[in-house]
Amino acid sequence: MKKNLTMAQILKVRAWSLRIPAIAVAGALGTASVWAADISWDGSGGDDFWSTVGNWSDNADPAGDNITFNNTAAVGTAGTVTNIVDQNYNVGSLVYENFGVDTNYHTTQINSGVTLNVTGLAFNTTTELDTSQTDFTGDGALVYNNGAGIIQLGRAAKQTTTVDMSGLSSFTATADQILLGANVDSSNSGITTLTLAGTNVITANRLQAGGIRQDSALYLGQSNTLNIDELWLGEGERSGGTTINMAFDSGLIDPNVTIRDKAGTGGADLLLAWGKFPSDGFLHTATIDLRGGSVDAQFDTVQMGMGRQGINGNGKSFATFYFDAGSVHMNTAVLGRTNSSSKFGAGQGNIYISGTGTLTVGLLTLGDNIGGADTVEEGGFIYLTDSAIFRATTIQAGATVAGSNHEINFTSGTIGNLSGTDLTIGSDIKLELIGTGSHVFDVEAGQVATINTDITQSGGDAGLTKTGDGTLYLAGGDDTYSGDTLLLDGLFRTDTFLTGDYIFESIMATFQVNEAALTVGGAQALFGTQIFNNTGGGTLEAVDVGDYTQISIVPEPSSVALIFGLFASLTLLGRRQRRRL
Repeated sequence: MKKNLTMAQILKVRAWSLRIPAIAVAGALGTASVWAADISWDGSGGDDFWSTVGNWSDNADPAGDNITFNNTAAVGTAGTVTNIVDQNYNVGSLVYENFGVDTNYHTTQINSGVTLNVTGLAFNTTTELDTSQTDFTGDGALVYNNGAGIIQLGRAAKQTTTVDMSGLSSFTATADQILLGANVDSSNSGITTLTLAGTNVITANRLQAGGIRQDSALYLGQSNTLNIDELWLGEGERSGGTTINMAFDSGLIDPNVTIRDKAGTGGADLLLAWGKFPSDGFLHTATIDLRGGSVDAQFDTVQMGMGRQGINGNGKSFATFYFDAGSVHMNTAVLGRTNSSSKFGAGQGNIYISGTGTLTVGLLTLGDNIGGADTVEEGGFIYLTDSAIFRATTIQAGATVAGSNHEINFTSGTIGNLSGTDLTIGSDIKLELIGTGSHVFDVEAGQVATINTDITQSGGDAGLTKTGDGTLYLAGGDDTYSGDTLLLDGLFRTDTFLTGDYIFESIMATFQVNEAALTVGGAQALFGTQIFNNTGGGTLEAVDVGDYTQISIVPEPSSVALIFGLFASLTLLGRRQRRRL
C-alpha cells in the first residue's frame, strides 16, 4: 500500500477502486491506480495544507487518490486561497465541481518548488446549469501527464466555467484532447474561459474551443509552447451563434507563443470558425489576436471561416487572425469558404499582418464557393500594414460567383516570393495599393513574381518599389496605380505603361515594357509621358528584347533624365554621348 491505513480505510479504498474503470472510460479523468480512493476536500484540518490529513474526506493522505473540490469549504470571493499544495504530490484525477452564482470559489496554491502531478483534470463537468470559477496561484508547477486523457472545461448548457491559472508559475500538459466548452450536450448557450499560467507547455492531439452555442476564450501566458496536431477554434452547431477568442492575457510584457504539431517539428492543422450544422442565420465568429506579443507558428492546413456544411444552411462563419511580431507559416490555407447553397451560409476569413510580422504561405486560396450558392457576400481578405512582410508561392481565388471577394489590401510593407519558389498571384485577386505608404515587391535572385491581376489604388497616388535580384512581372495588363515606380534591384517587367515616373535608384535595376503597350512612331520611338530618373549612376541604355523594350543602366558616372513626350523619340543623354533611337 502507498500509506498506512486502518482496516476500514483499506476496505473503503478497495470499494472506491471498483469505480475507476468507468471514470477512465469517461475520458476527462484519465486513468488512475486501481487502489485510488475518490476523496474530496472538506477543509476541516484547521489549516489549508494538502498534507494535513484532516482536510480530506477520508482523513488520510491524498497521494494517488482521485480528488474532487466541490462547494464544501468554498468561499465567496474569487482568488481567495482555499487550499495549498505544500509538498510534491502525484494524484489520480483532479476535479473541480464548485458551482453556484458568484458564491462558491476555490483557489489552489502550489508553493514554490512544489509540483502537483495529475493524470485527470476536469472543471465543471456536471449537468447542472451553474457558474464555476477555479483559480491556481503560486510559484509551483501543475503537471498533467496522460497521453490518452481529456482535459475538460464545461459540459452542460448555460454553464459559465472559468479557470484562471494566471497566478501560477507553470503548467505542463500532455493529453489526447483539451476541450473548452466542446462536446457540450445541449443547444443552450454557455461560456468557457481558460487563462494559462506564466510558462506553459501543452502537447495534445487536439485543442478544441467552442461547440453548439458555447462561447469560449483561451488567454495565453508569458511563454507558451503549443504542440498540437489539431487546433480547432470556433465550432458552431446550432442556432444562436458562437464567439471564440484566443489572445495573450492582458498586462503581459512581450509575451510569446510557439505553435507546432504534436511532435514539435511540423505544422499544426488550424480550423478557425466553422458552421457544422444549420444555425438559423446566426454568426459563428472566431478570432486569434496575437498582437502585443511575438508568435512563431507553423501550420500545415489552415481553414478560416468555413460556412455551414450541408444543403440550404444559413449559418455564417467569420474568422480573423491578427499578429504584429514574429512569423506565421501556412503550407496551405483557405480563407472564407461557402459550403452551403445559400449565400447566408457563407464564410469569411481575414488575416491582418502589421508591425514587423511575417506571413509565409505555400498555397493560399481566398474566397471559395463550393456549395453552389449563386451569390456570396463574404470571402478571403489579407491586410498588410506597417513594416509587415507577406510571402507566398501561389495566391489564387477559389470558385467564384457574383459578390465573391478575394482581396489583398496593401497599405504598406513587403510582398514577395516564398524562398526558393516563384510567386504567382491569380487574375481574380483584387490587389489594391492603399495610401501613399511604402509598397515593396521583393523577389529573390533566380525567381519570378508574376502578378496576373491589375494593381489598383485608393487613398492617393500609390507607388511601388521593386527590390531583390529576381523578376517582378506585372502581367495584368491594366494596372492603374499612379505613383512612382522605384527600381532598386533586379528586373521589373510590365505590360502596362503607367502615368507615374519610373525611377532608377540602383545600377542593378532593369526595366522592361511590353511594346504592345506603346505607340511606335518610327524606329523604336515610344509614346507616353513617363520620366525615367537615373539616380544610380551610369548611363541609361535601351535595347529591344523580343516583345519588350528594355531599359537598364550601363555603369558609368552620369546624371541622366529620360523623358518621353507625346509621340517623342526615345532620347538618351550621357556625359560623353547623345544617342537617338
